[in-house]
Amino acid sequence: MELPMSSSRLDLSERYRLHALYETGMSMRAIADVLARAPSTISRELCRNQHAARYRPDHAQRISEHRRAQASRRPRIDAERIGQIEDLLREDFSP
Repeated sequence: MELPMSSSRLDLSERYRLHALYETGMSMRAIADVLARAPSTISRELCRNQHAARYRPDHAQRISEHRRAQASRRPRIDAERIGQIEDLLREDFSP
């Protein structure tokens, strides 16, 4: 019976399990099966969050948390563009 794959972010305990399995030489696909994650999730995690050519779970967690915090701060449209849009709307232009 297959477990459904999780779609949430990896937490610190999963990162420690990933690290332990990866250090034993287990393949990414096998690790994905054990963690009930997509193989692409494991591959992406290892590529994005390695430090000095090694995967460290605590460092990966900090990087992930920082990336997540920064993502919510970036404006999608800069202030100048917002001003241009407001001017056009005042002139009855339709979006």
